[in-house]
Amino acid sequence: MTGISIAAIGAGLAVIGAGLGIGKIGGSAMDAIARQPEAYS
Repeated sequence: MTGISIAAIGAGLAVIGAGLGIGKIGGSAMDAIARQPEAYS
């Protein structure tokens, strides 16, 4: 039972980490587009 709960916590942290990473990529892209609108494509 302890192994299952540790695995669940690890999986949850992995999902949170991935979400934060994707959000950071999107934010950086928006910053780049704001600085150079011709780079939109």
